This record gives sequence, C-alpha cells and structure tokens, in this order.
Amino acid sequence: MIIRSVSVQKFLTLFILIGLVAGFTACSNGNDGPASYTIIFNSSGGEGTMPNQTVVENTSTPLNANVFTKEGYNFAGWALSEGGTVVYANGASVVLTSNLNLFAVWETIIEGTVIIIFNPNGGSGVMPNQVVDENTTETLNENTFTRELHTFEGWSLTAGGGVDYEDEDSITVQTSNINLFAVWKHVGMLTVSFNLDGGTLNGAAEINSQQVAFGGFATRPFPDPTRDGFVFVRWYHTNPNTTFSFFSTPITDDITLTARWERLYTITFDPNGGVGGNIPPIRVVLGGRVPVNFFITTEQGIPAMEDHRLIGYSDAPEGGTMYYTATGFVYDQINFWFDYVGDEFWNRPNDTILYAQWQRI
Repeated sequence: MIIRSVSVQKFLTLFILIGLVAGFTACSNGNDGPASYTIIFNSSGGEGTMPNQTVVENTSTPLNANVFTKEGYNFAGWALSEGGTVVYANGASVVLTSNLNLFAVWETIIEGTVIIIFNPNGGSGVMPNQVVDENTTETLNENTFTRELHTFEGWSLTAGGGVDYEDEDSITVQTSNINLFAVWKHVGMLTVSFNLDGGTLNGAAEINSQQVAFGGFATRPFPDPTRDGFVFVRWYHTNPNTTFSFFSTPITDDITLTARWERLYTITFDPNGGVGGNIPPIRVVLGGRVPVNFFITTEQGIPAMEDHRLIGYSDAPEGGTMYYTATGFVYDQINFWFDYVGDEFWNRPNDTILYAQWQRI
C-alpha cells in the first residue's frame, strides 16, 4: 500500500507539473494584438553589425537597408541560407508569418567594372545587380520588381525622387557604382473604413467606408459619433492616444480609423436629510477637469433643513472629503454659488454621490 501511495503521489506530482508547464506555455503565447516576428541579418563573412528587425504579422514591411561591407565584394542581396542564392533584394518588402534568418550574398568586384544596383523601393522580387564596364554607355536591364496596386514608372537616383531613367533606358557610367530606386505609381482607389467601437452615428451602428485616391485625404465623419455613458475623444489609426489628422495625413494604404471613447462618470447631489432643491448631476471623465464652481437659482431651489444651513457637499453622509463648499449668494440674491475644493482633475473611476453637509444655526 505504501509503494502504491508513493507511486500515485509521484504520478499526481508529475501530472500537476505537466499541467502547470502547459498552462504557463499557453499563457505566455497569448497577446492582445497581431503577432510580431524577428528578422535576423547575418553578414556571411562581411563586416559591421545590423540589429534585428521586428515586423508585424501579415504586414508588408521593407527590409532594413544592408549596412554590412566586405572588402573586394559588392552586396548582391539576401539568401535564406549561408551560400544560397538571392531571394530578397536590398530593401525588398516582406510579409511574414514566422521569424526569418537572412544571409548576405556577396559578388566579387571585377577590376575595370562598376555595378548598377537596383532597389525595389517598396516593391518585391529579385533583380540582380548589373555589372558594366567603366566609362561606357549601357542599356539598363528590364525591371523585374513588382508592387501590388502599383505600376512601375522608371528609376530614380534617390529613394523619393522622380523618374531619371525609364525602363531599359540608356545610362552612362563612369568609375563609381550607381544606385537606382524603383519609382511606383499607385493605381485604383484606397479604402478608409471606420470602427465606431460600440458607438453610433446618426443612429447607425456602422459608417460607410470612403474611397480615396492614393495620396488623397479622408473626410472626417460629421457629426461626431455618440455612445451612452461615454464621451467621444478622437479618431485614431494605430495609437489610441494619437489623433488622426484628416487634413494633413495622405492616404497611402487601406486603413481603418477607430473611435476612441472615455467613460463618463456621474456626480449626483444627495440632500442628506434636507428637503427640496434640484441640483442637476455633473458628468465628468476620469482625469478630466471638474467644474470649479456652479450656481443654483432660487427658482430651481436649494435644499433646506430646519435650524441648519448648507455648508457644502462631501463624499460621505457624515464627514468624508469635502468636494464643494456652499459659498452663498455672491453676486445677487438669485444665484446660490458652490465652489469646488477637491482635486483639480477627477480621480474616482466610478459614479459618485456627494452628500449635503449641514451646520446647526
């Protein structure tokens, strides 16, 4: 019996440990947004360092430009293995669903020649460097890069420049290597979608998307959406704390703009044994400024208690923290004023009742 008990105990211990490890692994793999993957750049005998690059899953991202060097060699592109052939050009766009190891590919410099380096500049594909003799005029190789929803316009001498050479154009070289960058023109329309995140606009739970030309601007929906118990703060693209600028942000891809909301909290006023009065509630967001004062007209009515005078409102029926003091009739005999004496910014993440505080007279 003892042996069986020990065996069962060991089995249960092992079972629990396996369960804990499995549970920990499952938890550690969880995340709230799209997965991220790492690109590792290997020099393949070159010199210098290149930090790893982090990219978002299923998002087209240009590779960081190569900074490795190797004496007597030109950089040709990236392979998937040491000694492999070029799979990605320098700066080519990639879409990942797992981590990626890249290895520099080097080609020997031939004396008396220069190379023309073709950069995809946001495009995809492989285009080998073109080796030509110094001080000659040559015909550029035909472009083989592609880019979704874009047409190839030609080659520029700078990454953001206009067309300096058309496809298969003539080019005169001297004794220095030449970098050419693909120039692209967007075709078709881009879609700007809106996510109301629980709100409505003009009673509708959805907003029609907008079709915008490449480089054009989206139109801000009007009026602002609404949501019960919340106040609309902004439209944002990727960062909830950054307002999307409809007037200065050109559209260069399909995007979704999301409504950002902040919860509204209600401050209500309890007469706490008094009678009459009609002090309307105050609504405020967490971290928002609280009205520094307000007044109640005699027509609205002020709470009253026999043989007592109202001195203010606190967060407890007796004592507590005073939030408003009753200042009285300051400017006339019509408006009864209350002054705020709490923190400048509302720091209570809940609806709050403030209770009238009475002083015997």
